[in-house]
Amino acid sequence: MTTKTTVAIDQEIRKKLKKLASVLDISQGEVIKQALNIFEKSLLSQIGEKRQLIKKSFAEEIDINKILKEATQKVWARDPECKEIQEKLQIGPETIDDFIISYWNSGLG
Repeated sequence: MTTKTTVAIDQEIRKKLKKLASVLDISQGEVIKQALNIFEKSLLSQIGEKRQLIKKSFAEEIDINKILKEATQKVWARDPECKEIQEKLQIGPETIDDFIISYWNSGLG
């Protein structure tokens, strides 16, 4: 849907707009549309980069692996059976199905 509108621009911008429309053989509206699309992509890219930097700096401050290891040690201290099962799962060459049948009372073996 096309809508006509009035926008106040200075002479220099008006000349550039007319020149680009002429060179590209498109309407002035199309020049504005394409320019806005390029600007929008650029702006969204900049915002994304800033978010990544914030996430990266936040992640650097928090050592997630250290937190997970500490939590695991606390759980294992309270539940040695859980520790035994998890360690077997981590180092055992068998499949989870074999493990369940071998170590848990599943009624299947």
